[in-house]
Amino acid sequence: MSEDKAKNSNAFCEKVKDSLIRLKENIKNLTMKSKITLGIVTIIVFILIITLISTIRTSYGNKSGNINNTGFAVKSGGSTIISYINTVDESDNSENYKSSGLFEITSSGKAKVYEKFDKNVYAYSINKIGNWVYYMKVDENNSTRSIVKTNGNKSINLVENLSSYEKNSDYLLNNYQLMYVIDDYVYYINENLNLARVKINGKTKEVIRDEIEVADFQIYDGYIYINNIDNEFIKINLKDFEDKKTISSINANDFQVERKNIYYIDKSDKLIRTNLEGKEEKTIIDKDIKSFNVVGKDIYYFSEYNGENTNEEGTTDITNEYAIFKLDTKKNETKKIVETATSFSYINVVGKWMYYNDKIDGDYYYYTIYKVKTDGTNKQDLATLIPDSEKNEKSENE
Repeated sequence: MSEDKAKNSNAFCEKVKDSLIRLKENIKNLTMKSKITLGIVTIIVFILIITLISTIRTSYGNKSGNINNTGFAVKSGGSTIISYINTVDESDNSENYKSSGLFEITSSGKAKVYEKFDKNVYAYSINKIGNWVYYMKVDENNSTRSIVKTNGNKSINLVENLSSYEKNSDYLLNNYQLMYVIDDYVYYINENLNLARVKINGKTKEVIRDEIEVADFQIYDGYIYINNIDNEFIKINLKDFEDKKTISSINANDFQVERKNIYYIDKSDKLIRTNLEGKEEKTIIDKDIKSFNVVGKDIYYFSEYNGENTNEEGTTDITNEYAIFKLDTKKNETKKIVETATSFSYINVVGKWMYYNDKIDGDYYYYTIYKVKTDGTNKQDLATLIPDSEKNEKSENE
């Protein structure tokens, strides 16, 4: 630093020091009433600053790990909004039959109806921002999709009649239900496999980089991460959709970006972790993984394991069983949360509860959604909570 610059810097510091001393003296000389007023003004300014910061912060409608697992559960204050899909045939007159739809489950186990759907109509990728729930409504009767928002009383279609299949091709869009709500936009995959977005008021709709055909995507920390149909893993800047960069080392069947890392299932079904540039690759779980959900330091995953069964002769046979496990990456400890009757489950985590799909206990054909605490206790079939009442009528328990 030059001598002149040093003198200027010292002079500035002295001026700041003198100003602070004068401010301190002025405050000391204030009357009690003036001090109280100054304190109130300071608190108001502080609240305004905090409010401004909170409005600038990015708002996410649901956690990426839940959306990546079809997004059938989302936090709503102290409650959970559930997209319930019941496979029980209505003609069976089974007590397990419940209409598919959106339901709000409170922490005390009470429930009310947000929306009920016709047969073969389902909701995926549910997001919650403000008073509105956003979701991808899939009508399997005519293979179409719609993007809908609802507050439980009023429903608005933002996008309608999206095909569930790529046009002029046999390629089935496996992630056609994938949808994220970030700030003022809903991001989704359109019928041409392009990433698109629509404003939450439904007034503006646009395609993002129409040369990219998307198989899977996630938005994280100012970037859109995309796995295209050619298994090329790329990211583009969310601000202007430019700055495209290929992360060629990743060949993912399924991925999630969390805590400045990319987690993905590779072609051998192992769970791999890299940094955001696709470097420093490390195998996190060295066994066949069907699905996973990263929540902070914990990784919930679905996998097969070797069980034991004693036969009629009294000898023990090794059997193939399935379960959802939790890996604490900080302690490097793995715990089996719950065993399943099915060979594949999606995992959603909301607070201290884990939600997953599985066969109804004692039933070979039909499925339901269960909730269980993340420590493996208090398992419950959500069919026992879902009310049979009409739309928006509260259950008897509420």
